[in-house]
Amino acid sequence: MRLVIDEAARLNRPQFELIRDLSDRYPISAVFIGTDTLPKKLVYYDTVVHRIAGVFSVPPLTLADLRLLLGDAAAAEATYKRTKGNWRHLARVLERLDNIDAPSPLVVHKIADEVILDPDALKKGGNNNAQA
Repeated sequence: MRLVIDEAARLNRPQFELIRDLSDRYPISAVFIGTDTLPKKLVYYDTVVHRIAGVFSVPPLTLADLRLLLGDAAAAEATYKRTKGNWRHLARVLERLDNIDAPSPLVVHKIADEVILDPDALKKGGNNNAQA
């Protein structure tokens, strides 16, 4: 069983210790997801850091990656234009695209409008991030 923890850099010592304790008592592997500050923070938690199997950096997906993943150049370009390879945004868009047989750029933009928040639009009182 795996315990996946996003934003792990926000955990404090008691929380890390609880996860360590759970993994000692039960067959649980913890996967910590976070920014580049996470490895720097883990160094201070000696009871946790010695149990880490590896630290990996995952860059944003490229347009070429999306072309391979989606198999449709136009849909891949629309997806990249809206997500810039950001994993969180991609996960939201790809989850919705998974149920569509032949996604078009128009469908990608419609989905992106629904699932990706535009910070500038939110400041103005809405999420009007439609792309033509």
